[in-house]
Amino acid sequence: MPDRRLGRERGPYCKIISGLGGKDLVRTQRLAELYGRAGADWFDVDLDPAVVAAARRGLKAAGAEQDCKIMVSCGLEGDPHVGAALLDAAVCATCPGCVIPELLACAQRPLELRAHECPSCAKCFAACPLGAIRVAAPLRLAATSLHECLAAGAVGVELHVAGAGLTEAKAAIAAMHAQLADTVWLSLSLGAQVQSLEHVLALADAAARLGRSRWLLQVEGRPMHGQGADSEALELAAAVLARRPDYPVQLAGGTGLESAGRCRDRGLAVAGIAYGTTARTLVAAGLADPATAEQRERALQAARALVASVRA
Repeated sequence: MPDRRLGRERGPYCKIISGLGGKDLVRTQRLAELYGRAGADWFDVDLDPAVVAAARRGLKAAGAEQDCKIMVSCGLEGDPHVGAALLDAAVCATCPGCVIPELLACAQRPLELRAHECPSCAKCFAACPLGAIRVAAPLRLAATSLHECLAAGAVGVELHVAGAGLTEAKAAIAAMHAQLADTVWLSLSLGAQVQSLEHVLALADAAARLGRSRWLLQVEGRPMHGQGADSEALELAAAVLARRPDYPVQLAGGTGLESAGRCRDRGLAVAGIAYGTTARTLVAAGLADPATAEQRERALQAARALVASVRA
């Protein structure tokens, strides 16, 4: 039986995804402090010990080191969460009216020059009809980085395998399990946009058979598309829980302010809900430098409202 002791024992947990693939340490620290004060249970960051340390500083400033856990994300090739977007010049045809520059927050400079700042939002992947956007450095399973992150304060690892085949994904899950002490949480991220329900269940079963007491199953419908795009995630969560009601399912992908209520309306006993774009957008003004005291207070209230919506 999976360990459901997720920290607060107050119903579903709330996870915040920093989404800052650019390794902006100052912003990461501010976001962690803000959501630490708001009562979040998990704070998800990139597989980088410097980013983990920044998140830990923020949680310490909030007095939330014991209540909010740090999780690092890594994954396999093909999953847009875990690599920077690069333009493949050999494929790009410079289509008239290309919308990709307008979608990218960092369009002032060529993609090739800012790979380390890519937020992994996946919007350019979805927008290019030619498939000219590829993932740079997609494999983030370096044992050294992982162990450095755990030493820096991370107590959870999220493995993204949505773009991998069944055999490869099962091998990656087993390999990750073997690297982690049983006190470390292992979260498996799967997506309906590229995987069938049977594929998702097969990988979830593979994780369950490892006998790990602390594990989570993140189901994503349409990742990184912002508030109100959670319908696919809800359908996948419902389908998984109908077949595996004891599995600790975490909802993600397009989650917004109404997601927790939608889970309750459908009777979905999710273990928790992860928020990325919504969480960051709600508090953006309060993270600015400079931000007024009023902006910071409004951001904190918005953060608290989001966390509270999960446990209502």
